Amino acid sequence: MIAALVGVALLASGVTGADGIATRAEASRAAMRHAAPAPINDEAGPWTVEDTHLALARYGSARAECIVRVESQYQPYAVGDHGTSFGVAQWHRGGLLEWYFAQGYTDPFDPYQSVRGLQQALNAGMAHHWSAVTRRGC
Repeated sequence: MIAALVGVALLASGVTGADGIATRAEASRAAMRHAAPAPINDEAGPWTVEDTHLALARYGSARAECIVRVESQYQPYAVGDHGTSFGVAQWHRGGLLEWYFAQGYTDPFDPYQSVRGLQQALNAGMAHHWSAVTRRGC
């Protein structure tokens, strides 16, 4: 848990690219450096939209697919909400990103981990954390 929070703190406090915004690769490396658990899957990046579709077919529900489509348009390296949300499920700093790390996931840009985490969150009744559900009817 502490390692995950350290990773979130790094994302929040200065792992930035030339434009002052955390780049997806830098944010991904920071998240992976400070996460204690080993990766959950055997997949290896760089990630593509095809990986997102494979992950959804393997681990996701129709609701998970809807959330991923609305939140990131299937883009594994999506960064939204002014640099505070990451990956296909848009794990939000100050929201469920900390929960995601606490579950043992290490990389919000890994679509396999992200979809598994999203499905786990949906199964736990956390759907209301995504605007795709509250505002767009997923």
